[in-house]
Amino acid sequence: PVKKVKALMIGGKPVSQYEAGSMSCYFDEILSMPLTIIDMANLSRIDLSQYTHIIMVDGRYSALSESTETQLSHWVKAGGVLYTQKRASQWAAKKGLLKASFISKSSIDNLFETESLHYKDRESLSAKKRVAGAIFSGTIDTTHPLGYGYIRDELPMFKNSTTIIEAPSKPFIGIVKYNDSPLLSGYADPAVENKIGGNASVIAHNVGRGRIVASADNLVFRGHWLGTAKIVANTLFFGKTFSASAK
Repeated sequence: PVKKVKALMIGGKPVSQYEAGSMSCYFDEILSMPLTIIDMANLSRIDLSQYTHIIMVDGRYSALSESTETQLSHWVKAGGVLYTQKRASQWAAKKGLLKASFISKSSIDNLFETESLHYKDRESLSAKKRVAGAIFSGTIDTTHPLGYGYIRDELPMFKNSTTIIEAPSKPFIGIVKYNDSPLLSGYADPAVENKIGGNASVIAHNVGRGRIVASADNLVFRGHWLGTAKIVANTLFFGKTFSASAK
């Protein structure tokens, strides 16, 4: 049976207003479901046990207090489903909730030779290190509960950052993986494209009695990237129907 979903999204100044708006729009316009949004500064006052899911879109979560971090950790391990995007996924990995490694900024920097550059090359170098908005090809595991409803395993992903989750070494954790030559449309420097290729976009695993679903990308981009948005819906309805150990 599908249990009733009661979702909370962390909002507030350190959170990306664009991604929070896209997620809120997805709940409202596509799913016709309520979404509680709590300012990060007020999260410590909330009884998290009344919520089934917590959503953390891109943002700076270093502002969370230690007690709130502990509260979130206990909530997940007790059976909650935590969904994270981009820097929120990196935060979860840093706090030990997500068992994943990320390609570092220095690794991206090291892709480019800088010894022969002049001051006039600063802007072009910066552009090469960015993914400002492009479409990449991915492969989704259609046998996984989070891949429910997908007929083809080919899945175009919208990407507007260099957040890259390294391909997991454990089986059954990877949900969406970038193809080896993934750029479908838009601009990305070949060196960055190669770094993205073969790595993960979406992973998920057990955390105690709970689950974490982590994405390197905004799966509900601007309310119209519906191909990947289905993964968010599957997280809401089928987030506890899979079991994958990261240990």
